[in-house]
Amino acid sequence: MQPKMGKMDIDYQVLHDAFFKYQTKPKLTSHGELYHEGKEFEVKLREMKPGMLSQDLKEALGMPEGAPPPWLINMQ
Repeated sequence: MQPKMGKMDIDYQVLHDAFFKYQTKPKLTSHGELYHEGKEFEVKLREMKPGMLSQDLKEALGMPEGAPPPWLINMQ
């Protein structure tokens, strides 16, 4: 079924911008890296370091400046 002439209003500039101007390429796996299902949903933790708490996390936990993490007492 085809629409009648003049019934569908398509803005071709918007379509062109969506496909060519604003399109981003997905991160591809490097050579020799194996792909498994769900690999694209894994979290990349290159900028995170274990033991370092961000300022946002400290504020969310309600930690005062210079105080140790609240779970430190349980770990001793």
